[in-house]
Amino acid sequence: ENLQLYQLGLKHELFLEYQRLNDMTYISVVNIALRAEEIDWCQGFIEDYTQYLPTYTRKDARALATALWHYANQQPEKATTLLQDVNFLNVYYQIQARVLLIKIFVEAGRGGNDHTELILTQVDAFERYLRRNDKVGKGQKEALLNFALYIKKIFKLRLEPTFPQLKLALQKEIEQRNTLYNKTWLLHLLE
Repeated sequence: ENLQLYQLGLKHELFLEYQRLNDMTYISVVNIALRAEEIDWCQGFIEDYTQYLPTYTRKDARALATALWHYANQQPEKATTLLQDVNFLNVYYQIQARVLLIKIFVEAGRGGNDHTELILTQVDAFERYLRRNDKVGKGQKEALLNFALYIKKIFKLRLEPTFPQLKLALQKEIEQRNTLYNKTWLLHLLE
């Protein structure tokens, strides 16, 4: 439904102001399209609308959008390469890039490779970044810090011999947490 509204707005050029598309709108459209599993449409959007971005945000916005697309398209290596080659100046791009890298490392660890130390190091760095940053709103910061907290909890509890029993309590705790970024993805980790 949200994607249809954005598509309608794009069709009628409601988001273009002086032939420019706001970069946050651009990234929002990408995120919404990918959540709706409109992978092909999203790729076309990235190709067609990058040209309308302001030149000072174009490189970073396209890199983030393309990395998100690669991740959704089951190409984590390509997403990681894009994210590591760009110095995101926008704080919200930085947050999305860091969360995406954490998710990629976590999912790689589920494939049999133990990336626990790398994941915990990334999460610690992410927490420090959030705590130092005064540009992130209080509610968003809380949701992101909770995301980091539960990643750490999951990976530390996995080492416990009683993890299967602890998993149910942790699932319930996550479900009841109101301010939590990527709640569904975290719950999926515990399946």
